[in-house]
Amino acid sequence: MSEGPVVVGDAGGSRVIAARERGSAVAAATLAVPLTDDRPAAVAAPLLAACWAREVARAARRAGAAVRADPVTTPDWAGVTVESLRADHPCLRSLPEWFAGAARVPESGYEEVRAACLARLAAEDQRSDGVRRALFGPAHRYGIGHAERVRALAGCGPDEAAVLSGRVLGAAPPVLALSHADPADLPGLLTALSTGRRPVARPAPGPARVPGPVTVSVPAGTGLVHQLRATPGVGLGSPDKAAVHLAWALLGGRDGLLDRELRGERALTYSLAAFSREFAAGGYGLTVATCAEGAREEVAARTVAVIGGLGRGEFAGGLLAAARERLMVRYLGAEHRARGCTERLCGYAVAGLDPEESARYPSALLRVTRREVCGVVRHYLRPTADGEAPTPATT
Repeated sequence: MSEGPVVVGDAGGSRVIAARERGSAVAAATLAVPLTDDRPAAVAAPLLAACWAREVARAARRAGAAVRADPVTTPDWAGVTVESLRADHPCLRSLPEWFAGAARVPESGYEEVRAACLARLAAEDQRSDGVRRALFGPAHRYGIGHAERVRALAGCGPDEAAVLSGRVLGAAPPVLALSHADPADLPGLLTALSTGRRPVARPAPGPARVPGPVTVSVPAGTGLVHQLRATPGVGLGSPDKAAVHLAWALLGGRDGLLDRELRGERALTYSLAAFSREFAAGGYGLTVATCAEGAREEVAARTVAVIGGLGRGEFAGGLLAAARERLMVRYLGAEHRARGCTERLCGYAVAGLDPEESARYPSALLRVTRREVCGVVRHYLRPTADGEAPTPATT
C-alpha cells in the first residue's frame, strides 16, 4: 500500500507525482491533460485520448518497451495510462517522451481508432444524460451527453481531430503520475514533461451551477421506465465528500435503505442504484430505479420519503458501520491497483488539490459522525419537507 504520494514542484505549470513504494505486481504511469471550457475539444476528448494512446503505444514499441497503453477520459481531463510489469517500471519514465508526438493524429489507422472509440462510448450508461444536462446546463462540459458526443465524433475527420488535439495540449499544462519511481529521477521527468511548452497557468475549473433536485424518466423497454432523481453534490475537494459518500452508501446497494423500501417491502422496482460523482468543479448524486411505468409516481414519492428519513437519522447504527466498511474496502481495492492510484492522483492534481489528500480519505471516513451524515442529506440530497417529489422532467 502507498503511504501517500511524493510530489515534485511545477515547471511551467506541469507537475510530476509519484506514489511511494507499493506491492502491486504491475506498475503504471498516467499522463493527464486538463480539459477547459473549450466545449468542442471536451466533446472530442475520448477520441483525442484514443489517438494519443495509439501514438504512445507505437512510440513504446519502437523503443522496445513491453507496455500497455490505454486512453483515459474523465469530465476534467483526458490522457493515457501506460502499464508494465513492476520489474520493468523504469521504462515508464519515457512516457513524456512517447507522448511528445501524441498531438499528431495517426497517419494510418485513424478510422480504426475512431471506430473503436465509438464502440466504447456505445457501452456507456446513457441514462444520466438528461439529469446532468438539467443540473449543469447544456453549456458546461459536465452536461455533455452521449448522443451529442457520438454525433460529433462520427463526423470528426483527422484534420479536425488534429486541430482539437493541439488546442487541448496547448491550453493547460499536463500532469504525470507514476506508481513506482525513484525520487532522484523526478526532476528529470519534470523537465521532460515541460520541455517545449510555454509556461501557462493551470486553469481554474469553470463554475458548475447545480439547481436540483431533478427527476427524469427514461424508457427502459416495454412497460418499464428508469426513474432517476438527481441532486446537487460536492466537488472533489469538498470537506463534506466523505459524509456525502456515506449517505449514498446507506441509500444504495443491495439491502440499502432504498432497496429495502422499494424492492423488499413494496416490490416496486426491478433494479435500483444510488451513488454520487465528484468532479473538480462540482458533483451530483443520483438514484436510478427501474420500475413499471404505472409505478413511476409512487417510486418517486417513496424515494424522497426514504431520503427524508435518512436526513432525520431514521437508520440503525450498524448500517452506518457497514457502509463505512464498504467504502473503505472499495478505496483500498482501487489504491492497490497501480493505475487506480495514478489516475486518482491525476484527478486531484488537475482539480488543483494536494495529491496527498487522496491518502487522507480513509481517515476522513472514520471521522464522519451520524449527525454529519444527516446534515449532508438535508443540505445536498434535499428531501422536501412534506415528502413530495419535485415536478418531474420527463425525457
